[in-house]
Amino acid sequence: MIAPSDIVRARANFGRALASDNPPPAEYLGRGRDGLIFPVLIQSQRILRQGTPVRIRGVVMDISERKRAENELAQSQRMLRNIIDTIPVRVFWKDLHCNYLGCNRLFAQDAGESDPDALIGKDDFSVGWTDQAEAYRADDLQVMQSGKAKIHYEEPQTTPDGRTLWLRTSKIPLRDEHGNIYGVMGAYEDITEQKRADEMLRQSEITLQRNIELISTLLENLTTGVFMVEAPSGKPLIANEAAKRLLGRGILAEANRKNLSEVYLARKHGQGTPYPVEDMPIVKGMHGESAHVDDLIVERPDGSEVHLEI
Repeated sequence: MIAPSDIVRARANFGRALASDNPPPAEYLGRGRDGLIFPVLIQSQRILRQGTPVRIRGVVMDISERKRAENELAQSQRMLRNIIDTIPVRVFWKDLHCNYLGCNRLFAQDAGESDPDALIGKDDFSVGWTDQAEAYRADDLQVMQSGKAKIHYEEPQTTPDGRTLWLRTSKIPLRDEHGNIYGVMGAYEDITEQKRADEMLRQSEITLQRNIELISTLLENLTTGVFMVEAPSGKPLIANEAAKRLLGRGILAEANRKNLSEVYLARKHGQGTPYPVEDMPIVKGMHGESAHVDDLIVERPDGSEVHLEI
């Protein structure tokens, strides 16, 4: 009945069973008549004669199905553990009293522990984020008492070394096979860098807007005309008040690099034809070239002319 590999251990256990009023059951490998090896559970009981143990009586049970179920359960638990320790988010679950029942490795590291099991039985007041413990507990209780999940909300977390992180958190109630709530499960991702980038972008936009306002104020108060075009299209972008007074007009939507001279009625001094566009300083500037001219005449809408040095 007992497989050869377990005979020595079985004999030792039977010897101990003779000296015990209530020996514990023991598992062994059994061997059937067909030679197959399978797991068995033996519950031993000593037989007394006139108060003296004389033999052992045992009940043998084939526990193959139970062991198979245990192995399958252990395998699924290992798979689940591998999954939650691999995903790039923190995962935890608590009981009705907000004590930790388990977590993944990333969560344990955030709490200052290397082993997730070290958090089992602890609450949020026992780990690094005591500043937020009351708020976390309130959220947990709200989810468990309402039976409704709380999804994708942002909250701060203080690390064991005193830094403040920003988290995007979700929590759901845990229910048993009868639908009764027995705890809460939560998951969060660290969005600190994203929040920092968003804040930097916001500050950059504020600075940019201030600079634009400053430049606009400066341009509008200059007595020198300032005219700016888009490169390489040549479409006018900016004309300050001084430029508008000199030209007699502001931004003209139909203007572009090819027709600037025609649209703004620009010609060379002493000539009646449009000023050569490629010789205009503003066009040369689009090529990265410096230029200076003092022979540009612009005719205003009222028929008057202005002689410009650019």
